[in-house]
Amino acid sequence: MMGSNVAGAAATAVVTSAVGGPLVMGGLLVGGTSVAAFGTFEVGKLAVKQLGHFAENYCSTGHVQDLPTPTPVEQAREE
Repeated sequence: MMGSNVAGAAATAVVTSAVGGPLVMGGLLVGGTSVAAFGTFEVGKLAVKQLGHFAENYCSTGHVQDLPTPTPVEQAREE
């Protein structure tokens, strides 16, 4: 009687590892990749939003207008 329980448990373990293992790993791989992609997307949106606020504040405070006008010599160097 004990032998049949051990054999049944071993057979169950083999089937679970052969079928369930790849399915579980595939689910984790797809799910983990999706979560990582979504997180990266959300961080990117936040960064763009923050940079937009920074640029808007920087440009509206007069910093851009205060830049020195290049001299004719500096303009010639840039060309």
